[in-house]
Amino acid sequence: MRTDVRSPVLLLRSFADDGAVIGDSRFVGDRRFEESFAQYLSRYGPVIAVADPHQPPQRGAARTFLPDESWQQQVIAWMDKAALIVVLVGSTKGTKWELGQIISLNYLDKCVLVVPPTLDQKEQLAGAIEPFLGSRWESALQDLSACNGLRAFYCRSNGNVTAFWSRKREAADYLVALAFCIYGMLCHSRSEGKPTS
Repeated sequence: MRTDVRSPVLLLRSFADDGAVIGDSRFVGDRRFEESFAQYLSRYGPVIAVADPHQPPQRGAARTFLPDESWQQQVIAWMDKAALIVVLVGSTKGTKWELGQIISLNYLDKCVLVVPPTLDQKEQLAGAIEPFLGSRWESALQDLSACNGLRAFYCRSNGNVTAFWSRKREAADYLVALAFCIYGMLCHSRSEGKPTS
């Protein structure tokens, strides 16, 4: 962010998803899931994330180590500055807290939710839906939880959810879903008269 003055792209995820790998036809063999889309996201701004204090630096988002007592304040400050927030949905306490903050601070209009390629998609979606309970999106998200192949989705201000599925689970499928989500969010923001980055 010192060298790139654009508003950042904030990547929020469970540290457990840092090791997720995915097939990527652009490379030989598998590639870390985050690496497969971080380069694409960098066209919107510098991609930043909280560093796992128990892991060495990794390729993908630029990471910052944050103290236990202040990480939440820093994440909220980043949410405020971010041009785009990408959440890898999950059921951990930290991920649910972050999503709850996005909802309560009205940042869903710049948030894409991605279902990482781990073994239990239903468990991850159940964790992602929990912060939405009692909100206008609860019903639409409950409908999503029964579907297989969900790759990414975003929430619209009218309580609807736009989602993208695929049969395959490769990097290209996620990139296409991510691109359509971002494009759709920008179109909806413009049609509602909201400023866009």
